Amino acid sequence: MASVSHYLRAADIAGVVGCHVVTVYRWLKSGVRLSDGTVLKLACRATPHEWLVTREDLDAFLLRIAQDRQADTAPVTPRRKKTDAELDAELARAGLL
Repeated sequence: MASVSHYLRAADIAGVVGCHVVTVYRWLKSGVRLSDGTVLKLACRATPHEWLVTREDLDAFLLRIAQDRQADTAPVTPRRKKTDAELDAELARAGLL
């Protein structure tokens, strides 16, 4: 285990990443939904007064999110389920095609 001086607090992470401290708390508690539907949480050590994160865990978390966002596959949502043929048919019915 790293000594306390090797840990980052939420405010430190917010400063390093350039986001609001509430965003860091959201990463710790709720995580980030990845394109495959899984939830990735920022690994931490909870103490009675704060959450502590190693720099290695922060780097791994940010790298995983970056890799996920650069992937060619996007999540299939109800809005994306229509095929090109279905969209063409709707446009034709509306007189737009």
